Amino acid sequence: MWFLRRTFRISWTEKKTKEEVLRLTDTDRLLLRPIRKRQMEFFGHLNRHDGQEKLLLHGKMEGRRARSRQPQTFMDSLSRFINRPNKSLSKLDIYMTAERNGNS
Repeated sequence: MWFLRRTFRISWTEKKTKEEVLRLTDTDRLLLRPIRKRQMEFFGHLNRHDGQEKLLLHGKMEGRRARSRQPQTFMDSLSRFINRPNKSLSKLDIYMTAERNGNS
């Protein structure tokens, strides 16, 4: 990202995020696309099977969190990538599984 900032003269003191820099420069992350695709496939794999992995993805922890900024979860990053809320990710996976099996 530093080369885009330098090429388009975007100073680090402007506090622009990486996404904002990409949007301003009208470029796309080519490396991120296959990574997100694999993450979605892995999410579908975990979501189809009942077990501790699925509980960790969808379950809520008891207790309180610290007052600082909350850590980004795997589900948050996936929902932001496909522009859907967390709850609809499970429905999307169910639909894709049915479509793959020919039950649409």
